[in-house]
Parts: sequence; structure tokens; C-alpha cells
Amino acid sequence: MINVQYIVVRRDIIDQYGIGFVAAQLCHASMAPISNQLRTDMTKPAQELLDEETADWIKGVFIKYVYEVSDLDRLHMLMDRLDSDGIRYVPIVESKINQLTCLGLKPYNKGRVAPYFKGLKKLGS
Repeated sequence: MINVQYIVVRRDIIDQYGIGFVAAQLCHASMAPISNQLRTDMTKPAQELLDEETADWIKGVFIKYVYEVSDLDRLHMLMDRLDSDGIRYVPIVESKINQLTCLGLKPYNKGRVAPYFKGLKKLGS
């Protein structure tokens, strides 16, 4: 079983603000789902707070896939699909521009979440 993390960014944000700005957003999208799990109870050890897929991912090779969607509407459409099936993610809103820039899923079994990204373009390809 391979656990992976999927991250999705808006192409229009890349085009408007550049790769440096977007790199920071992608870092937030990668870390937020994991740090949110760790913040649930700061009195417990980390290994008790992480779900099994996330813990296995951390112990493994940290596989990440970064995809792009064209714009905010497409990102919202993806979020609606994820929400309807209970797939957990964290939306990243950049406060300086007050816009949703990207989202990061918590690590999942690849077979469970890969279908949501079929047809999307990998960033940089």
C-alpha cells in the first residue's frame, strides 16, 4: 500500500504571482494537513494524533503529487467532489491577496484518491 499526498494549485495564480509566491503556497498546502492533525491535542505524543495513513506516509518516502487547475472555479469543483466523498484536505488562502490559492490533502492510499486527479495536469509537465 502506497500512501501519497496530493496538492493542487491554481494556474492563474502561478501566472499572476510567479513561482516563488506559489512555492510558499505549496509548502503551506503540504504541511497544513499534517500540522492540523498534530494540533488536535498538544498534550499527546505525535504518534497518537496522526491517522494511520499519515503516520505510514511519514515513516515512508513522503511521495507528493502536485497538480494544477486553471482557476478558482475548477478548484471549487474539485473541492466539491472531495467534500462529497469525505476526502480531507486543507484549503490555503493567502491573506495578502485574500484568495484561495491551492489545497493540500492529508496523505491517503494512492488507489483511494488517484481517481479525483485523473485528467488534471501535473504541475510542470
